[in-house]
Amino acid sequence: MGWSADGAEWGWQSAPEAFGVDPASMVFVELAVGKDSVLAGMSVYGIQWKG
Repeated sequence: MGWSADGAEWGWQSAPEAFGVDPASMVFVELAVGKDSVLAGMSVYGIQWKG
């Protein structure tokens, strides 16, 4: 996930870091991007990743 307070400098995080969820969970993220805003919807499933 990318984020920026001013639109010029960007920080990057994984979805589990950005939303504070268990990194072993399956995370689904939907984004709606506008000119000056981004809306995020997230679902966390109880399915564990097999790595």
